[in-house]
Amino acid sequence: MKLYSKKKISRISVKKKLNDKVYRQIGALCYRLVGNKLRILLITSRRSKRWIMPKGWKIDKMSNRKSVALEAWEEAGVQGRVSKRSIGTYYYRKKIDVENFCTCAVKTFVIKVEASKKKFPEQGQRKLKWVDPVKAIELVAEPELKILIKKFLDQIKVVDDCLSH
Repeated sequence: MKLYSKKKISRISVKKKLNDKVYRQIGALCYRLVGNKLRILLITSRRSKRWIMPKGWKIDKMSNRKSVALEAWEEAGVQGRVSKRSIGTYYYRKKIDVENFCTCAVKTFVIKVEASKKKFPEQGQRKLKWVDPVKAIELVAEPELKILIKKFLDQIKVVDDCLSH
């Protein structure tokens, strides 16, 4: 299987029933440097159109890192270097239908974006926006995702401070 094909790969959750407590997903906190300014990639969800980051179900036969790279490609058309470790996990409520919701835990990896393509599997289904990290924190709705972005921003500042001395 070619990782960055234009065809969407189907996947399912590890959890099989709605009454199971938590569904496990993987997510990509995508960033790039424009000049010396840090930018975070946000995309809209397909149904509610709220600002989120690329995320989805892990593919069984792929590592977390490859699965998250594939999600970022399919949902936002970006490619890059995936962090070796997760930056953390955040939880959100996913709407199943009018009356039903489930809880998802999103294990999040950082991707330093090196390429952005115009044609990708979910183009036209979402809006993409590169924003300042402070603006990203304002735009996302999930409180724990706000915390993860802040944590990432703090880590980047520490690295930047070390490199500039």
